[in-house]
Amino acid sequence: MGIKGKQQNTNDKHPPIIFCNIGWMKEYRGLTRTDEKLIGGGKYPALNERGGEVCNFFSVRRKVYGHVETIKGQKDRTIDITRLGAKEGDISVSGIDVIWTATNPVTRGRFVVGWYRNATVYKKRILYNNKNVPAPSKFHKSNDIHSYIIEAPSKNSVLLPTKDRKKLPLGRGKNWMGQAQLWYADKPATDVTQFIEKLRKFMNSRHKDAKPASTAIRSTNRNANVVPPKKKLRRGGPGAARGDYLRYVNNYECKIVPKHNALQKRFEKYLASINATKISVTTYPIDVTFDHPEFGPVIGEIKPCDKKNIRFAIRTAMGQLLDYRQNTQGRPRSLIILEAKPKAGLDVSLAHTNGFGLAYPDGKGQFKIDWPQN
Repeated sequence: MGIKGKQQNTNDKHPPIIFCNIGWMKEYRGLTRTDEKLIGGGKYPALNERGGEVCNFFSVRRKVYGHVETIKGQKDRTIDITRLGAKEGDISVSGIDVIWTATNPVTRGRFVVGWYRNATVYKKRILYNNKNVPAPSKFHKSNDIHSYIIEAPSKNSVLLPTKDRKKLPLGRGKNWMGQAQLWYADKPATDVTQFIEKLRKFMNSRHKDAKPASTAIRSTNRNANVVPPKKKLRRGGPGAARGDYLRYVNNYECKIVPKHNALQKRFEKYLASINATKISVTTYPIDVTFDHPEFGPVIGEIKPCDKKNIRFAIRTAMGQLLDYRQNTQGRPRSLIILEAKPKAGLDVSLAHTNGFGLAYPDGKGQFKIDWPQN
């Protein structure tokens, strides 16, 4: 059940309003190299650095699909849409102002980060595993998003730049949001009323020139401009290899997928277990740098992949690492960190004959590193 309370006055000149607290991100358009994790927002994001809200401002087919956490413990709670003007038995209510808030990880305190206007708020989460409810896009799937509970036209969504979010801090104490994920702001209190008035004026002034929801995926490398062909390629035909490569680029290179972060964390733990030193994952654009206890300085490129596209992953990583070497001091070894074990023949030979090492899970919770023979 949702939290019960007073129903908003739907005869007011302003639409009903609801505040939804989520984790902190810069853009909420999927996990990217410059927006690679979700900060805060509950226990799950704290453990996994991602959550259902990472695509809240990613537009697809002129709509945005929003997530706010409703699960507490073993219970998936509902939104009390009767407090937004719905009648008992309704499954959704439209024409709502949805305000997204998050805690600034540096200064702390909750701030308004953006909003949807004229949104539809559902009582229960809409799950994508229903055959009648496909995921909005492959990009949502790649970011491990399984449901939404709010939707709105993209043109009615506004995301504030991080520098402007400090202008709308939420108050603390009685009648305010507190630690709740949902706040209906429907209890009469002078300070709350004044804040809502200030917020609405700000929304009216910023709606035209603030950053709208976008379908743009931040590029992670120079291959991001590759557009898959519209025509379906015949399997085994002259364009089949090119089609496989384009699918690999589209699924793994045009955006940071959750698999990338998971593989990187696993490899970091492995490095710590072998007493590697000077481990860094913040030397953009290089995924990881470290000093191996036996082989010295190493620069590494993380490549999520499967057995079908390992060769494409190796080829792409080789080009990236060659580029990184130009701006790297000394002569570090170059290592490609794969999600799957490469074939002993051509795949390994491709890397080794060109001076690249390969790392991959050994099936025992660790990694095996194969260096080329000198």
